Amino acid sequence: MDNEQPKHLTQQQYPYSDLMRSLLITRLAGGESLEDVNYFRQELQEIRRAKVPSADTIARSLKKLSVENHIFCDTKKDTVVETNYHARHNHLLFSIAARSLPSKYGGYTLDLDAHYVPCKKEDANYDYKKNKSYSLMAASIGTHFVDIKVRNGNVSPKRGQQECLERVLKRCQEANINISAVRIDNAGYIFKMLDALDRKSIRY
Repeated sequence: MDNEQPKHLTQQQYPYSDLMRSLLITRLAGGESLEDVNYFRQELQEIRRAKVPSADTIARSLKKLSVENHIFCDTKKDTVVETNYHARHNHLLFSIAARSLPSKYGGYTLDLDAHYVPCKKEDANYDYKKNKSYSLMAASIGTHFVDIKVRNGNVSPKRGQQECLERVLKRCQEANINISAVRIDNAGYIFKMLDALDRKSIRY
């Protein structure tokens, strides 16, 4: 995990793996926000070899990892849409999956779906259920997420599906991961995408 990060982050007091470990354990312990790390910090430091930064340190480090949003105008809906794709982190996600997935007779099923995450963040927008949220375009193989693109809640569920599908299938081919089927809900009923799957002899 730390090897995937920029050099200036690997040289800081708390490496990326410590930041993620602290956030994960805090969440599993019932924490709901970044600040909850401070409440669990003393207990977390009792874990062998654990380095637990403060919430402020984690926030500063996460900001260094961020990438700029892509902003465009959806003329059909007359709305401004923001998306965010972190190539380095998605490469890390796929690398973890590629190391964890054994060869499977008959191949794997790739799941592609939009996941709505309700939130009260200032830059979130209202989804089709009128909830303020982010919409994640996520691809997964079994229990492993292999590609995630963060979008505002007002983005159409089908937007970017074909781009995501082509990107993941290319990586799977390079990693010798056999994808024999793709599972998508009705938002994925796009002729161009289904035709591409037919040409690759991939079921859907």
